[in-house]
Amino acid sequence: ERIRFLAQHDVLTELPNRLLCQQRLAEALAQARHTGEQVAVLFIDLDRFKFINDTLGHHIGDGLLRTVARRLTAAVRADDTVSRLGGDEFVVILRHVAHREELAAMVNQRLIPALRQSAIVEGHTLAVSCSVGVALYPEDATAQDELMRRADAAMYEAKAAGRDMARFFSPETDQRVQARQTMEAQLRQALDNEEFSLHFQPRLNARTRRVQGAEALLRWKNPLLGQVAPSHFIPLAEETGLIKPIGLWVLREACAQWVALQAQGLCLGVELSVNLSVAQLADPELVEQLREVLQASGLEPHLLELELTESTLMDNPVAAQAQVSALKCLGIQIAIDDFGTGYSSLAYLKRFEID
Repeated sequence: ERIRFLAQHDVLTELPNRLLCQQRLAEALAQARHTGEQVAVLFIDLDRFKFINDTLGHHIGDGLLRTVARRLTAAVRADDTVSRLGGDEFVVILRHVAHREELAAMVNQRLIPALRQSAIVEGHTLAVSCSVGVALYPEDATAQDELMRRADAAMYEAKAAGRDMARFFSPETDQRVQARQTMEAQLRQALDNEEFSLHFQPRLNARTRRVQGAEALLRWKNPLLGQVAPSHFIPLAEETGLIKPIGLWVLREACAQWVALQAQGLCLGVELSVNLSVAQLADPELVEQLREVLQASGLEPHLLELELTESTLMDNPVAAQAQVSALKCLGIQIAIDDFGTGYSSLAYLKRFEID
């Protein structure tokens, strides 16, 4: 009995694992074909769980997962199934679903609020929220794998829409997922295919009306997708980790082009601003890479300004502070962009060595 239990359950939460989840879903769908009832699959992903693991440790993360498992089980009926697929991913199978409105009320008024309450794990008070994707049998899919995939796609829609919410699958979801997959595939080849370019946006001094600096802006023109807006491909690059090689290319290219412009007698003494992402700031190799970029290009360090957004700095303030100090030692300037769009106190500005 113990061996069977371990084969079919997640050891940490004692919830059904992926194998048993698939079995239960197959049983539910087989019954639904005879009775004509609806079955709902809910894909649930905790928001910012990795941050808890990274800052407080995996034992705190494990405690939170056990709390979430208890809350999910309490929020559903006895014949529903709550399972943990792995990491911070849970799947709930709801049987005997009467109609979509009842399901939406259950998810939005019972399940999400149950998880939203603060959790106390070993003295740490943790804010919990989740993104939920919902797919219905037979409305959204009749095949088991397709139903799971569509609930998963709806969950990513919920994350993209701002987290801490539920999204039901729709035909548009599928179109957006396919468009995203196409964009990701093209983005992975963009550097090798030399599809990126830089535009320089002048920064004027309001008093003198003279150009004081310029910001390097990344542009992507793809043979298949055409001109892709930065607001579309930059978040995708950050999500997939491609922002590191792309960001390094921007630094190298911007500095090289700026020195070339100065050699032509243009932009003399004018600062160059380059944006830095969260992943780049967290990269331990950043300082050494930047040192090499400055040496290779010959750009005077004081003419380079790195722009960090408020959210970039506040993602991990202690580590960011150390990295900013190391960058300042190279002689470059640091600016904070978008300050005030988040929840940070103005007092934070004093913590960082910014210009």
